[in-house]
Amino acid sequence: MADPLVSAIAAKSYHLIFNPISGPGEPGAKLMEIQSALELLPNFTTHLTKPDVSAQELAQQAVVAGADVVIAAGGDGTVSGVAKALVDTDVALGIIPAGTANAFAAALQIPENYRDACEIIKAGRSQRLDTARCNGEMMLLVACIGFESNLLNRMDREEKSRLGKLAIVTNSFQELERIEQFEAQVHTDQEQWQEMTTAVTIANTATASMVLAQGPPQNTADDGTLSITMVTPNHKWDMLMSAADLFLSAVQQRPAQSDTVHWYESRRVEVTTEPPQAVFVDGEPAGKTPLTVECRPRSLTVLTPPSR
Repeated sequence: MADPLVSAIAAKSYHLIFNPISGPGEPGAKLMEIQSALELLPNFTTHLTKPDVSAQELAQQAVVAGADVVIAAGGDGTVSGVAKALVDTDVALGIIPAGTANAFAAALQIPENYRDACEIIKAGRSQRLDTARCNGEMMLLVACIGFESNLLNRMDREEKSRLGKLAIVTNSFQELERIEQFEAQVHTDQEQWQEMTTAVTIANTATASMVLAQGPPQNTADDGTLSITMVTPNHKWDMLMSAADLFLSAVQQRPAQSDTVHWYESRRVEVTTEPPQAVFVDGEPAGKTPLTVECRPRSLTVLTPPSR
């Protein structure tokens, strides 16, 4: 008798979207390792992103071609690009973390080892997860304003590729020397308030490494809400203490307790600032404030490990 799992896999069409400039390592070697781990999948097609052909465009073409699973092999930008083509469809997103931060994969407990990530894809366990819309564009992880946005704005791609996650740490300390407050007005479904702040982070889901998103006790991708964290330190030492409390809150899965950290949960949030501030969404520049973010519950199918 035929194995029903094998039969189900055989009936599917798989498309791999590989970004050759994501993360450290030699692109050819990475691609060969991934293709080797997935070689038993039938109906398997590989596409490479190019300067003039984005992951989103390739994923859209895969959907039109009848893909059942589109696999994003790259960093968060690649994963986000593929997800934009799959949101509100029944096509599943597979993830192979091959970038620098790989934050969305980490939030879903997908390992950075390529072969282990490929085993999750071959197992075919899917889960419907939330996405969000930020000023009309899809968001998987976080929108950040202030400290983290300024940090990302000043960090170049070459440094990020060369140093990896260390680049984020070293640049964070440099950014503390330039820390500035701004006025933020926040409106949610339930309330509104105004504060002088140095950072506002709106999360659909986040990992412990996304320190400034860690106000609520948990940040999960299937709870139907956004979490809003605002940090209001008066000086550099306050910022360090706030960051320490936020990190511990993530590790211990408890609410942040610092007097300079405020957090809220809502399906929808609007933020305006004075003066206007740069916005980064999922690690990429996204214009300036104001911004509106709205949760879209269970709008994306993702292949996830059994632990989720």
